[in-house]
Amino acid sequence: MSPLLTAFIMSRHLTDLQLLLVLAEMCGLFAVCALPVALEAELTRAIDSGAISTTFGWVRCPSEDGTASNLWRRDALVLGRDLDRFCSDVCGMRYGNRFMAVLQLVPLGAASPFEVEAYLLLGLPRALGGEGFCGIELNVEVTLSTSARAIVGKPRVYIDLLLSSPDGRRQVAIECQGKASHGRAGDGLRDADRMTALQAMGYDVLLLTHRQISDEGRFRAIVKAVCRMLDAEYRDKSSDEQRAETLLRSELFVDWTKLGVIDGKMPVRRKTARLWTAAVLSE
Repeated sequence: MSPLLTAFIMSRHLTDLQLLLVLAEMCGLFAVCALPVALEAELTRAIDSGAISTTFGWVRCPSEDGTASNLWRRDALVLGRDLDRFCSDVCGMRYGNRFMAVLQLVPLGAASPFEVEAYLLLGLPRALGGEGFCGIELNVEVTLSTSARAIVGKPRVYIDLLLSSPDGRRQVAIECQGKASHGRAGDGLRDADRMTALQAMGYDVLLLTHRQISDEGRFRAIVKAVCRMLDAEYRDKSSDEQRAETLLRSELFVDWTKLGVIDGKMPVRRKTARLWTAAVLSE
């Protein structure tokens, strides 16, 4: 069964945001998987004995203390062209319009749940609880100039989230400082040298923590700083936009190992589940 068909079947049991998060993982460069203790031990034995290659396509990301985490790097299961093709397949079907509306909002190429959460808070329209920044790019490869390369000792780095001003003259590079290493090994903005190299090339650089995006006050200060860097005017949210952000935040920060599952069963749809879809379809 294809990943998108699986998501489509699941969709009637998921809220709009849960569906978006499921699709973001499918379209991302990561998977969150908590293995049972017995299976974890068996996998370790199989790798140590050579029965399974350590390069079978999934690479486990280390946590801050170097131990194994539940976060894995892998190629995307779904590409942008797959989304377009699937939209034509479900057009006119029951739940099809809702599914296509959510598909329009899916970030492509995120490397961690943290990147997905930051992307949605920054990039979703204000009517859906986001900040409405347009044209956010994920995991952008930057080829460094000769002088910048001398600073970092590498020919290129990857930017987690890249925000650009409408005229393209100003850019802000955001690095998501998560609990586990979520980018390509050895790349990104993980130390002062990399930050300095990008700043030498004209980028404004911000380090973003999960604590900052989960706290509304701290996140608002970050948003205002980004607006200043992009030479954009910050506008306070209306009461409707504030309610939309509250609804977004109420579901956004989930345990990704349990996404879509409650006590082994699909969750029952709540009364608020379609309020978000209504806003999506009205955009």
